[in-house]
Amino acid sequence: MASAIHAASKQLESTAKDYTDHLWLVALIARSQYDPRFMVEQIEGTLYGAATINDHEPGHCRRRHCLYFSESAFFKYRDLDGAMLFGPASVALYVNDYGHRIDRLSRSGLGQFFARHQALHNRYSMEKDGDCLVADFDMPRSDPEVVFARVKEKYASRHLQLGNWHHYEAIA
Repeated sequence: MASAIHAASKQLESTAKDYTDHLWLVALIARSQYDPRFMVEQIEGTLYGAATINDHEPGHCRRRHCLYFSESAFFKYRDLDGAMLFGPASVALYVNDYGHRIDRLSRSGLGQFFARHQALHNRYSMEKDGDCLVADFDMPRSDPEVVFARVKEKYASRHLQLGNWHHYEAIA
């Protein structure tokens, strides 16, 4: 997945330099003969450098994604304005929170269309909705334990446990 984003970014760099006022978007299609929903999660994880964290609340435990926990395509390719993700049942537009022109995508007609259909996503909306945690601090992402310690500081009122299940998931 990271190689597809890299190739798309390189193509935009080489072909779109004359159109600085245009949006730079990558279109990604979640298609798999096994489980396209898993592909959607994998693509989102690559875009946002997501990890899985268990959030223990009284009475139950919930699995949450933590955005920017590890190296992310959005951090690496700041010229990209965002990515359109075509999933098995929907289409969503993801804003590059580290992009150079972060507001342009949200203000565009395309961004407003997706916003009206609750399909425009960025780290603020995803965190506000309670679905995600966000590691939005400035530090290297090479040591997961150090990053997790900072996440626990940020969300001190929660009982968090690192549970990056992506390493163990498989398609049968």
